[in-house]
Amino acid sequence: MKKRSLFICIALLAAASTVQATTITSIAAMDVDTSFSNISGNLIMDSEAEIEVEYATEYITYSGSFNLTTHIELDTSLGGIASANFTGGTFSFMNGTDVLLAGTIISFNLTEYLNGSGMFVGEGSFTVTGGTLQPDFGPVGSLGDMANFTISVRPRSISNFTSTSFSNASSTMTILPSSDPTPEPATVCLLALGSLVFTRKKK
Repeated sequence: MKKRSLFICIALLAAASTVQATTITSIAAMDVDTSFSNISGNLIMDSEAEIEVEYATEYITYSGSFNLTTHIELDTSLGGIASANFTGGTFSFMNGTDVLLAGTIISFNLTEYLNGSGMFVGEGSFTVTGGTLQPDFGPVGSLGDMANFTISVRPRSISNFTSTSFSNASSTMTILPSSDPTPEPATVCLLALGSLVFTRKKK
């Protein structure tokens, strides 16, 4: 009986180690075309993109695409620093026609990083809805966090989201299981800038 119990414990520990090894810690889409319309109120990220999937012990890269649509709820701009809260909408990381991971956006905030810099940082939350990587990311309905960095916003001198639209910007969007800490805005900037330097430019 003792030997059997010991065997069961070893088997459970081995299974737990296997599950931990396949857990995704983050998924990122690099250099995604980004636009915002003050008429429709929609923030859209949609284009081909390099998708980086980070596991505990390895990275896997896909030449895929990313799309996201969410709607402005409140313009929170203040003192010339553009900022807005967005709610609703969906996103998906794609590999061809294969949905890697999809989610429904709960909330998302986009804020100008430096006044007149043409750079924005974003953070938000979502619920997982499916995808082939969903079992390694979290159960359907589980929560996740979003960290975003957007550059090349034109015009650079956006003071609010009520009167100004922009297009042809470029974003790096990273999602993480909600159990992982969401990076601080400054950290998001550094990580995203590093990623953009090494990302192959779209033709």
